[in-house]
Amino acid sequence: MMEQLIMALGMTELCRGLTAVEYRSLLEHLPADKEYMPIEYHGNNTSAYGFVEADYYEQHNFDPTSFEIDVVPILEDARNENKSGKYRLPDGADFLLVYVRKKGEQYDSGYDDTE
Repeated sequence: MMEQLIMALGMTELCRGLTAVEYRSLLEHLPADKEYMPIEYHGNNTSAYGFVEADYYEQHNFDPTSFEIDVVPILEDARNENKSGKYRLPDGADFLLVYVRKKGEQYDSGYDDTE
């Protein structure tokens, strides 16, 4: 059963962007029938860019800091990362946070959303 992710973020070097291909790869993990808004976070050495479900974001008053307490510690310390790239917010909503490239190439997160 495919889990309903509310957000997909791609990690890259601090203050670097993502390519169009990398953005599209993030969208492939999200339900196609929902609307999304861009969102970004920055840690000590890593930035994350991606999309959050519009209705969910509206429920949080379009405030990116609503999720910052859960996302930024992962960006700031690799020991907070997990192998799957899937994380859960305190309200039970799941999100994806994965590296999108490795040494200039597309990075396969290994995340399987068909479980």
